[in-house]
Amino acid sequence: MDTWPVETLTGCAISKFRVPGPGAVTIKAEQSLFKACAGRTFPDAGSSMDYIGNERNTYSLELRPGADCEVLATYENGAPAVVRRRLGLGSVVTFGSVFWRHSQDRRGIWWPQSPEPQVIGDLLRGLGQPPLCETDGQLVWPQPYRSNNGLDWVTVLTSWNDDKDVTSTLRLRLPAKPAALVSFGVDGERDLAFTWRDGVAEAQVAMPAREVKVVRALGVVEPLAAVSHWWGYQQRLWHELVKPTLDLAPYRQGKFADPTLDRRPDARFTGAKPADDQWREPGFDGRGWTVAPLSLFRFWGAEPLQSLPLNSGAQSVFIPRSWEGKYRVMLYLEGERYTISRAGVNGHDWVRGRPYPAPAEYNLNAYLKWGQDNALWINPGQKPDDAKLSRLDLFPIDP
Repeated sequence: MDTWPVETLTGCAISKFRVPGPGAVTIKAEQSLFKACAGRTFPDAGSSMDYIGNERNTYSLELRPGADCEVLATYENGAPAVVRRRLGLGSVVTFGSVFWRHSQDRRGIWWPQSPEPQVIGDLLRGLGQPPLCETDGQLVWPQPYRSNNGLDWVTVLTSWNDDKDVTSTLRLRLPAKPAALVSFGVDGERDLAFTWRDGVAEAQVAMPAREVKVVRALGVVEPLAAVSHWWGYQQRLWHELVKPTLDLAPYRQGKFADPTLDRRPDARFTGAKPADDQWREPGFDGRGWTVAPLSLFRFWGAEPLQSLPLNSGAQSVFIPRSWEGKYRVMLYLEGERYTISRAGVNGHDWVRGRPYPAPAEYNLNAYLKWGQDNALWINPGQKPDDAKLSRLDLFPIDP
């Protein structure tokens, strides 16, 4: 958001960084998008946990919207938190906070919890995109499909309940009242009783634990529309082969020109839009621009500014006072799969099991003695070589 192309799209700039947790976000009672959530207040404490328990929601933003923007929600101090900008036939909605998100990566899937489904569902309805299918929760997730022949609308239901059977309310938004709803599962083929109102069929579906069911809505498509869908599907499967051409050169001009630039270790940036395109030319004097605090990007994120190797066991590490408030000191413990890592600093200890081959990571800032020696001990895994991959990394703190 703090680069001019993003600001041009959203109509917003960053006014201030915040730490999630203590504040709140209130959706305005009078605004153009949210209906069910209008007037409600939510803690600014959204959570996004990965599979080893690391919190990924680390900051919120107070927004500074432009004149053509509408403020949909504000923080407890009145600063804009959610902003809408109408652009062409659509809208760009900017969230300065993910107050609505409460999810965790479990079994490779991000499980949402309240109020995420309610807030996002209200948002999509306000944008004119009501759900094609939905349930009343209870860890039963629906996915909409259409049969290849175009005749039936199909919904796949998955129960993520490990040890209990539930009965879930299924609501299907269909083009016409179905002749029948039929479910297929481990309990056989069954016709479902349903009600029909305002283009929505509602039925009760018995979902055994850890099972999948398929629900077909019969007779909801006109014959000509079904044939058209089937023919379009066939055309995707069967067509004259086109001689392949391979050109990996980037587009240098025209509407498809690639606007991105390769990063260099000494890259610089500016928050102000340049007056002309001279900055794109070789030899441009960028000494007035800010030196980027990050190195080249990798798929696991940016490289740290500094990395200190560690040894297994107890050790003393000096942390300069000049790092306080400027850097985030992270401890990474790399070990073998299915091992348990243990670490401690200045009397504060952690124990963490790792079911996947990923690092255990700890933010040490709250426990460090700045300008002094710090007592640190680590046991990264079951093998002596595990300590070779353990380190302290130094990252800049966002302003």
